[in-house]
Amino acid sequence: MTRYPDWPRRLTEHLAAVKRTPFIWGQHDCCTFAAGAVIAMTGTDAIAPWRGKYTSQRGAARFIAAAGGLHALTCTVMGEPMQTPALAGRGDLVMFEMVEPYGPQALGICVGAQIAAPGPQGMVLLPISVASAAWKV
Repeated sequence: MTRYPDWPRRLTEHLAAVKRTPFIWGQHDCCTFAAGAVIAMTGTDAIAPWRGKYTSQRGAARFIAAAGGLHALTCTVMGEPMQTPALAGRGDLVMFEMVEPYGPQALGICVGAQIAAPGPQGMVLLPISVASAAWKV
């Protein structure tokens, strides 16, 4: 994947467009949120083969488990993670530990010193220090 020359603007516009979108399994969850940002920055839909495979928490859990877990699934799409997740740069994909009902891990996008991720009522920001893995986009 190669980022567009104007990827910062595209990422900013994408995040602004989904800022108030509530979390919906299979439509606007951590995977589709992160993939949407990657599409905005690169034009590549890395999860196209998996879209529409689940519509509920249970379905997502089954799908992710069948792929070997969220970390393994992300590595399938993005390759090997960075050695130091806290050094992720703006626009990089970041994994962090989550609490139920969203699952044990989630994906977001690095926006500097924070991670943008979908929340119940819209986008939430978390400190980059909670990152457990990160991938260059």
